[in-house]
This record gives sequence, structure tokens and C-alpha cells, in this order.
Amino acid sequence: AWFASGVAGTFVLGVWFNGMLMPGLRNFWTAPQITKAADRLISCKRGTVAVSGFREPSLVLALRGKALVGTPQEAAQTMSRSTTRGAAHFAIIESRIDDAFRKAISAGGASTKLHRLGCIRSVNLARGCSLLFNVYAGADNAALRECKFELASNCEAQHDRLSKALKVPHCN
Repeated sequence: AWFASGVAGTFVLGVWFNGMLMPGLRNFWTAPQITKAADRLISCKRGTVAVSGFREPSLVLALRGKALVGTPQEAAQTMSRSTTRGAAHFAIIESRIDDAFRKAISAGGASTKLHRLGCIRSVNLARGCSLLFNVYAGADNAALRECKFELASNCEAQHDRLSKALKVPHCN
């Protein structure tokens, strides 16, 4: 009876945790958040989205070819490409490689201006650490005014709170 109760309890807890609790924790799922942001960016302005700093297979599968996943240098090359009128290039860059991305933009010699649109924070459950992404546009601010991206603007404060209060370290 004890064994059957334990198995049944574990099953009920597993169903509740995996089926109800975890899907509701939006900031825990990195690939769906990046995919949702890429979809919003592309639906606003034609163009290309480059993602760098998160190379999990789940992201590649979730994006289904909607964005390029690569190095900071590849993301910088995407951002520096010329665009046709009405199009824009976007980059979703993990904070640990943000400096490498900015250096690659500067080294490219192109006059690419980066406009930070917001940020995405998440938790890498496989590694047990938190991630922070900056979302950039390479288009004119005027070309982006009509877009409603619904991205957080200050993920750093929430990121620090996650690190201090819940003892979830930043990925390194």
C-alpha cells in the first residue's frame, strides 16, 4: 500500500509539475521565447534575424529556418548587410558575448547603428543557470516606430533578483 501510494503520488506530482506548472513559467523556456521574439520582429519588418549565444538543438528546431543561429561575428555580418527599403536586420545576442558582437560590428567598418529594442531573460534548465539576451535592430528608429515588440526593457534587475534571491547563477 505504501509503495502504491508513493508511485501514485509521484505520478500526480509529475503530471502537475511537468504539465501545469512548468509550461506556465514563461521565463524558463529559452527557445520558445527567442522564437516568439523572432516571429514578432519578422512580422513587423521584413528582414533577417540572427541569434548568437544559445545553440541548443531545441532553438534550431523551434526557429524552423526563421533565423540564423551562429557566432557573434556571423550575427554582426547579418546586421551589416544592406537592406531594401522597409526591411530590417535584427540580432538576439546573449549577454556574455555582447561585447564580441559589438566589436565585430565595429570591425566590419560598416555604418551599422544598433538600436536596442529590449531584452529576454530565461533559465537554461539543463545547466541550471540564467541567461540574458539583448535584442537589437539595425534599422532606423523611424522605421520601427509602428512596431509593437512587447519586449522587456530592463531584464538586468530581474536577472539580478533571480541570481540573489533564488541563487540561480548566471551561465558562464
